[in-house]
Amino acid sequence: MLFGDGTPKKLVSEASTTKLSLFNFFVLQYVERCSEQCECTQYQISQALLADTSKVNKAVRELESSGLIIAAKTKENGRVKKMLSVTEQGRSLIRLHRTKTDDIATRYVAEVRDKVSVDELFDAHAKTMAAFYDALKLYKSDK
Repeated sequence: MLFGDGTPKKLVSEASTTKLSLFNFFVLQYVERCSEQCECTQYQISQALLADTSKVNKAVRELESSGLIIAAKTKENGRVKKMLSVTEQGRSLIRLHRTKTDDIATRYVAEVRDKVSVDELFDAHAKTMAAFYDALKLYKSDK
């Protein structure tokens, strides 16, 4: 079996002793990418992940209490903003997860290499991404 008995959620839970939902892990990864390029706020996360700000706020609190991110408060135009960044513990968790998922991707490519052409893989990927994009548009229009 390609993924063993692991799903993405199971891979995240096995990567750390910290209890972490898949959504919280997505937030953690986004904060890492976002904070490398610019300041990262909860509003930016909610926009990027198409998630309610209350859900993002809860995830940030949980990640902060787990020691995976830190929030520095700044005052801008009379409003308090939380600028988020990933701690070394958070980066270690992300690296561990990437190692596991890279291994899965390598095994997947090895298994399908002789069974599926590159064109078929690209076509399947394009269809999957189109369906995902359509689902996101529907989700966004429901709000």
